[in-house]
Amino acid sequence: MDRVRSVINLLRQCAFALALAGCASVARDYPPPPFPLPSDSQPEESLGETDDPSEGLVQLTSGGGSLSGTREAPRHILVLSGGGVNGAFTAGVLAGWSESGTRPQFDIVTGISTGALVAPFAFLGREYDGTLQRVYTSKEATQVYSPRPLLFWSDALASSEPLRKRIENEITDELLRHIAVEHRRGRRLFAGTTSLDSQELVVWDLGAIAAGDDPNRTRLFRDVLLASCSVPGLLPPVPINIQVEGKPYTELHVDGSVSTSMLLLPQMLGIDRQDVAASLDAANSHVYVIVAGKAIPDRMPVERELLQITGASLQGVLKSLQTHELNRIQLLTQFTGATFHLAAIPPHILLSTSSLKFDIETMQRLYRTGREIGSSCDAWLAKPPGVAPGEGSAPRTGSRIVVRPSRSQSDAFTFDPEVELKRTVPRSSTSAIRGIH
Repeated sequence: MDRVRSVINLLRQCAFALALAGCASVARDYPPPPFPLPSDSQPEESLGETDDPSEGLVQLTSGGGSLSGTREAPRHILVLSGGGVNGAFTAGVLAGWSESGTRPQFDIVTGISTGALVAPFAFLGREYDGTLQRVYTSKEATQVYSPRPLLFWSDALASSEPLRKRIENEITDELLRHIAVEHRRGRRLFAGTTSLDSQELVVWDLGAIAAGDDPNRTRLFRDVLLASCSVPGLLPPVPINIQVEGKPYTELHVDGSVSTSMLLLPQMLGIDRQDVAASLDAANSHVYVIVAGKAIPDRMPVERELLQITGASLQGVLKSLQTHELNRIQLLTQFTGATFHLAAIPPHILLSTSSLKFDIETMQRLYRTGREIGSSCDAWLAKPPGVAPGEGSAPRTGSRIVVRPSRSQSDAFTFDPEVELKRTVPRSSTSAIRGIH
């Protein structure tokens, strides 16, 4: 009898799914770009006398005044990682930091995934700490997605409409006006998404979008935030219409964490590809990285089952990406003379097996943990785990393992500016033209 009921329920679900098949996938308004946008493509609005796509980042100033070409590096940069539900920890760190009286005004704020949701409020300052607390600790914090029928031709397991509505409620025209004011003062706000069409990271200059004259700038701003949080497979990709040399195309964008777990470009520290040595002026700069997770992820045994093996493998990829990005950022700060600061969830804190399980009690606990760390001046780490002397794993020479202090190999790594410097141009609109040669 139970099997019969199960079959009947399955048939009902299939019938319901077929009825919704027409809205099961994301449609494009225009065809996808016929080519991956070349590296020298850039927004029309960013073209200046030099036509140098790196100028918009190199000219950042700490004085909050002009973009007149100074090579002075920004004083305070905040980098916010992805991490789903663990974004409550990031919100808590910011609140505790404000309460300590030591939180600076950031010259640059970058965010990926849940970090992109936090970034606009962190950018505007401590007066928005209450907004972040409400967003990440109230009942609405669990309103992120709603399940929908699974079809072979579906683009996601769930709908992101609840998250879209939350973003619309928080990202208002008034909020964008405040961001635009700060952008004109010389401060910068960036978020990252991943273009499925080019399979590359796309950096969006949210401040320039807010300060622009595009009548659809509020929608674009919201779409970027939604896309940066749209986990592939769980949430559908976000279509964003662009123009390339006057022709309309539709790109599909997903979670920025597919490309990188945290965003810091070399140009943000004043490094200019044309003259690296002359552009370094970051000795007084501070880079603060808040990881919405653990710097050293938890280890756990895996059963020889398909789902567990697949899930553990995916987690391994994400953990490796985070480790790589932390090491890259630390090396970048070391190369430029900036000071590195890292805050992450302590190892002893128990986390949910999934950062996509939006449980209100878990989020409140993470918020309190972050608040405690943010209020303590001693909680920030000066280096990522694994790079200090005695840390890291030694190569295995056999299967018999003993525990003994290992020699640090951090000196074996060098920073190659020619490799790290990429002409990544933040988008300030959806109009782009090919670079001028």
